[in-house]
Amino acid sequence: MPTPGEHKTVQARILAYAEAVGWTFVSREEAERRRGFDPDVPPADRARNRSLFFDDLLSELRAALRSSDGPRLVSLLRERHAFALIDEFQDTDPVQYEIFRTVWHRPDEAEGAPGRGLVLIGDPKQAIYSFRGADVHTYLRAHADAADRSYGLDVNWRSDPPLIEAVNTLFGRPANAFGVKEIGFAPAQPREDASVQLVAPGRPVAGLRVLYTDRAAAR
Repeated sequence: MPTPGEHKTVQARILAYAEAVGWTFVSREEAERRRGFDPDVPPADRARNRSLFFDDLLSELRAALRSSDGPRLVSLLRERHAFALIDEFQDTDPVQYEIFRTVWHRPDEAEGAPGRGLVLIGDPKQAIYSFRGADVHTYLRAHADAADRSYGLDVNWRSDPPLIEAVNTLFGRPANAFGVKEIGFAPAQPREDASVQLVAPGRPVAGLRVLYTDRAAAR
């Protein structure tokens, strides 16, 4: 386990390299200010100045897909990218899903058509980024759109059986454990060869390790 001294050594090497190549560490807000980004500037003014925020990239693409040239853009995107695979989908927002759905979700496409598709991977119980615009109801809408093409993973390949049993017991009892009735809880099963203990060849292993450092010493 790395010691506080080792953490400090690694940090010192990173800072020394940054100084050698001329890097400067600043806050995200300061970096945006230096690049001329101001969240209070209206979108029309940003367009005239030819500056875009990350959100603008999404809204501009959505506007293009909604325009009269939208079908042509859809065809170009689908030709270039046959499939879209979106991981951690529970952290997306309505604008992002509208883009994905418009381009790749085609449930009425004829059987035997060239392979195209939209694959969404997510868990609504992990939707924790609402402060950044993520919307768990977007996930629920996508789940409804998938209809009978929705699949769950009921085998936990990472955790020990006692922990899985405890989590199943904890979240399986309340009728509405996550505050949204559409978000249910499906018990998981451990893998067949799972051990009830955490073991390593030739030495005992702690079930939990806590790594810490002295902030004052690490500066």
